[in-house]
Amino acid sequence: MMFNLTNTAFLLLSAAMAISASASPAPINPPVPRAPPAAEGAPHLQARYVLGGIDVGRACGAQNGVGWAAVRLGDGVGDWRCRRGEEWRSINMSAACAVQYGWPEAYAKWGNSAYDWTCHLDV
Repeated sequence: MMFNLTNTAFLLLSAAMAISASASPAPINPPVPRAPPAAEGAPHLQARYVLGGIDVGRACGAQNGVGWAAVRLGDGVGDWRCRRGEEWRSINMSAACAVQYGWPEAYAKWGNSAYDWTCHLDV
C-alpha cells in the first residue's frame, strides 16, 4: 500500500510540474483593467493606478538623444535637468511616464522631493 501511495504522489507531482512548465510567462507590463461603462445617468467613477517611479536618466536620453545625462540641481519640483556639455534641457516627466509604462494617458505627480516623482493612470 505504501508503494502505491508514493507512486501516486510522484505521478501527481510530475503532472503539476509539467503543467506549470508549459504555462506562458506573465507579461512584463500587464494591462490595467478598464472600468465597466457606467449605467445611463450614473456618475462615472475613476480609478487611479500608481504605475511606479520615473527612470529620469532613461527619460533624459529618450527625450533628447545620445549623450544626455540627468542631473539633479536641487530638491524641488523642477530640479531635474538633462545636460550634454554646457547645454541644458528640461525633462517632461509626464511624457517620461507615457514612454516608460506604455500608456499615453499616464501622467507624473511630484511628491516632496526630487526623488518623489510617480507615474499615475486614471481609468
